[in-house]
Amino acid sequence: MVRIYADSTNDLGPELIARTGVQIIPLYVTIGDTTGRDGVEITPDGIYEWANKTKQTPKTAAFPPKDVEPFIKDAKAVGDDIIFIGISEEMSATCNVFRLAAQQQEYEDHTFVVDSRNLSTGIGLIILEAARLRDEGKSAAEIVEGLKTYIDRSRASFVIDTLVYLARGGRCSTVTALLASTLKIKPKIVVEKGAMHVANLLFEADGTGYLEVGEAIDLGRAQEFGIELFQTLALVQAVVDAADVLQLVQEP
Repeated sequence: MVRIYADSTNDLGPELIARTGVQIIPLYVTIGDTTGRDGVEITPDGIYEWANKTKQTPKTAAFPPKDVEPFIKDAKAVGDDIIFIGISEEMSATCNVFRLAAQQQEYEDHTFVVDSRNLSTGIGLIILEAARLRDEGKSAAEIVEGLKTYIDRSRASFVIDTLVYLARGGRCSTVTALLASTLKIKPKIVVEKGAMHVANLLFEADGTGYLEVGEAIDLGRAQEFGIELFQTLALVQAVVDAADVLQLVQEP
């Protein structure tokens, strides 16, 4: 039998997790003086409530080997193979922690650690594919081999709706956050080669959707979308600022 484990950064909902039989090992989140497990003692709603009240940002950390040991012991007791799928190793130490725990339990020969090179729903899709291959009767080695091309084809991207939380965490200046809010600029983040970076900046044009900032700066396009000249000129400075300071957290 093959057991699939994953860390809590995959953002799969409870129903999908229950349906696939994947077991989740939570990371740790610290808010103020309180530290708890992601999605267990500390939830996203709780984080937002605390952050909005205190104007601070949480801290996160990978789980320690002792949290992994019970999962490995359970599999070892019945001789099951293990596949662990974790957030990109460029962003967190969860994959390395799982490897270490497997070595400590002398079960590394039956443990396969998969670096998803991704995060959030990007990991979730890889987990679902692993569960599908398992249900087809594939061995752990066959599943891991099948995931290689799937990982290469998986893409994750998202648009940050507000820079408030990045500013609070020191990831961009308050001035840049205010400017971005005033001019309706939103950075698009993509995950490539296991790391996050700002792909481009989007301008929210009233009633017309989003434009890339480069398009908005063009005066012809600016007039077409009803962007005032002073906004257009300010966008130029916004591009320079945002490209320099939007360095996202690399260690969850």
